[in-house]
Amino acid sequence: MRQVFSSPRLENVERVAELLRAEAIEVRIVNGRSYKGSRRSTFSYREGASGPRPSVWVVRAEDQTRARALLREAGLLQNLPSTRSYLGQGEVVFATERPAPRQGMSRASKVRYTLLGGAALVTALAWLSRPDADAPTADESAVIADAPAAEARRLDMVPPTVEATVNRLPVPQALAETLLAAELAGLDGTACVAVDGRAPSAPLLAALASTAPDVRSLAACDDAGAAPRLDIANYRTDGSGRGTVDVIIDVDGARTSRTLDVVRDGRTWSVAPPE
Repeated sequence: MRQVFSSPRLENVERVAELLRAEAIEVRIVNGRSYKGSRRSTFSYREGASGPRPSVWVVRAEDQTRARALLREAGLLQNLPSTRSYLGQGEVVFATERPAPRQGMSRASKVRYTLLGGAALVTALAWLSRPDADAPTADESAVIADAPAAEARRLDMVPPTVEATVNRLPVPQALAETLLAAELAGLDGTACVAVDGRAPSAPLLAALASTAPDVRSLAACDDAGAAPRLDIANYRTDGSGRGTVDVIIDVDGARTSRTLDVVRDGRTWSVAPPE
């Protein structure tokens, strides 16, 4: 098995598992729920930040490539390939790397270490039994005893901090197609499009051309004159299926940009209504 996704939020792991199972990919959830319960609408994180994180593993090796492609298209996976396997490298010990067994100590060594240990014990007892000239007085002891309580009260006044979990990822192709199609519907004539400042993929350009025949890649717009330029960029998400993305429009040198809240339902993207 190979791990393809992990998150401290249990709902994220379960939604990813449902997405892959819907595509006939056999998966397994590791470190998931220990009991069956109803799904909650609130965030559910595993107790203990240092504990194992819930993760999704693909059972069959031949399904790994397709599973990673689906997650990358959904904006849940970066482009760097994973090198994690079912067993961590620290758990693998090769026969040639195992240390040689230790030989037992001789009788003389045991006697020598016993005498040294006894001498060290006698020295420690003699040092601990001597009177301490630096022992604090009763008043100093009271001040020292009150110090932890005062420090605890001071720490209670410090507001808790929240660790940022929002990541910037490449714009998913399905999201780019949805937003560009909506923008092109309100334009006439030639329009130049880009995704993350680069030329869109050939399948995306072909899908847009079915409804906007005059659409071109930004790299092929040197002779387009004053044609509007559209760019979908800066996709940011915390892995929950919601995020933000920028729509940048350049018309006759006048550049405008607006940020949209977007939400994913399966493989379908839509613009979330303002809260």
